[in-house]
Amino acid sequence: MRAFLFFSLVLSALFSSEIQLTKNQANYIAKKVWQNEGAGLDKYLVHWNNGEDFASVGIGHFIWFSKGHTERFREVFPMVVAFMEKRDVNMPVWLNSKTALPWNSKAEFYAAKKAKSKQYMDLFRFLKRTMSYQAEFMAQRLSEALPQMLSTIDDPKKQKLTKKRFYEVMYNRNASVNERGLYILLDYTNFKGEG
Repeated sequence: MRAFLFFSLVLSALFSSEIQLTKNQANYIAKKVWQNEGAGLDKYLVHWNNGEDFASVGIGHFIWFSKGHTERFREVFPMVVAFMEKRDVNMPVWLNSKTALPWNSKAEFYAAKKAKSKQYMDLFRFLKRTMSYQAEFMAQRLSEALPQMLSTIDDPKKQKLTKKRFYEVMYNRNASVNERGLYILLDYTNFKGEG
């Protein structure tokens, strides 16, 4: 019982702050997410899906809107950029967390992609070289997701069980991050959202 209590306390302390990944863990997760979201193919790194009126960029196909666009989906790419800004990641000069998608339509986007415009290529190269940072962003987003998930559960016993199972998937017995479990949780959170 003491071991379980200690393990629970350690996990609570770990999870109350940002998840710290090693470079190898971040690279592993980036590769797995990218394989799942974009089949690991460069052509999907900056993409505009059929039937959508926004772009999906990066390993997590983070949603990015053009200026003035509103949508029922949550725009995530500016959050990714803000995360990287805090870490002083080198970015294209035109890109920051307030930048709207530079193309106003799918046709404009594909014209820029086909022409390999400077702005398109800047974005592509940026996303290609920052895959591990994108994975770290996803881990941070996951660390903020558990309290949101628990807030949707009324029964305290179910809350406790959900939290316990979440930690069991997320961490090894020695309280180190289990990158396979982390990948499963963050890929689901990225795809389905935090609710």
